[in-house]
Amino acid sequence: MEYTDIHRAMGARFNMKTWKLLEKQNRSEAETSQMIHGVHASLAHWLVVGGHVEEVRGLWHIARVYAEVGDGELASRYALECKILAEQISSDLKDFDMVYVVEAEARANAIAGNLYTARELKQRALTMAGEVKGERDREVVLADLSSGNWGELVG
Repeated sequence: MEYTDIHRAMGARFNMKTWKLLEKQNRSEAETSQMIHGVHASLAHWLVVGGHVEEVRGLWHIARVYAEVGDGELASRYALECKILAEQISSDLKDFDMVYVVEAEARANAIAGNLYTARELKQRALTMAGEVKGERDREVVLADLSSGNWGELVG
């Protein structure tokens, strides 16, 4: 197996493990720790073999993990990094990527207690999600928007 193949495989493996832990009900502290380290490891591997698109997706994933564990400060930090890079390479991203960029910012604001801003951003993400071209992509994005930790944000 070549060097790049190893990084691609490890990035994908850590990504999938992180998703399984994100979706798990009643995660243990050890599993939460694995999820946090795993999402960072996934991005580290994708930074070796991927480009800016993979970096945006990895930063989003890290923001999502920190939101899920209730860390508004780190969720906000990675959501902002994701947004800045996404704005620089927006023409390279898929329509659903931009929904996730807004979702990361919305969720981070919700976890940080900025409910007014979170509500506005979540509504923007929902509107954008409804405009995603591929039916399957649209369904996945809408399901992601309705799941996970949104703190005290209702609706």
